[in-house]
Amino acid sequence: MAVQTNRATQARRRVPWWFRAGLQALSATLPGVGAQIFERLWFTPPRPRIRESPPVDLAGYATHRLQVRGRSIVGFSAGLPSSEPPILLVHGWGGYALQFAPLAAELVARGKRIVAYDMPAHGGSDPSPLPGAQTTFFEFERALQAIATAHGEPRAIVAHSGGCVAVMLALQARLATSKVVFISPFGRPAAFVEAFGQALGASDPVLKRFMVNSGSRYGFRWSDLEIANVAPSLKTPPLLVVHDEGDTEVPHSDGAEIAARWPDARLLSTRGLGHRRILSDSEVLGQISEFIEPSKS
Repeated sequence: MAVQTNRATQARRRVPWWFRAGLQALSATLPGVGAQIFERLWFTPPRPRIRESPPVDLAGYATHRLQVRGRSIVGFSAGLPSSEPPILLVHGWGGYALQFAPLAAELVARGKRIVAYDMPAHGGSDPSPLPGAQTTFFEFERALQAIATAHGEPRAIVAHSGGCVAVMLALQARLATSKVVFISPFGRPAAFVEAFGQALGASDPVLKRFMVNSGSRYGFRWSDLEIANVAPSLKTPPLLVVHDEGDTEVPHSDGAEIAARWPDARLLSTRGLGHRRILSDSEVLGQISEFIEPSKS
């Protein structure tokens, strides 16, 4: 609960007081309208300033563009040969592909080929077909299928945060791979609805209506997005979960629970790396690379 409270506090600082006051008023008088506004905000990812080129040298670096549901997504690949099955890198909600540049460099140095794309409505990719700047993890999943079709079935998949939910959906849709790595996995999206609602000033009735409406609109149950619940029913490849004990955005317990319930999984817990610095820590990168393909003794 402490992590959810921290997330709510961070979100509250980014929301103007007048917006919270307005949504609070709508929650009391027009909860249906309040739920519509909340849904639009929930499905609109933040757009951080992104790098236009990798911060490290990547052998064989090339840019790509794919069409997914009539919209373009942009990405990059690195490493040779291009005929080798790639390692697919999947960023999280509000993230972008070049956040994986340090890991890409590590894998390329070990002779691997990687591919990574900005998901719909993220980074340099086009908006998804949804209204405004909205997208969903289901749009992520469709993009992952298109990437696999264009670049070949991935030998391994590495995902961060919300990208782990998209990978779980892709595995359900029969995307095949030999190994999976989840970094700071966002294991329980429903648990963050309350925290996000508190930050925006939405009432409990508005949040309940939002969850019912969005589930109906996109054809899912919120429990279907909980990786730990779904894992036992999947045909799951071996999994490495990497999660920092002090992660203030996604609780370490999410990763621990996923590792405990995934049929063949190992948990690597870190300290002092948080939610994003974990993506560039040299020891973590080495452990991930070794898990994907152990060094020959």
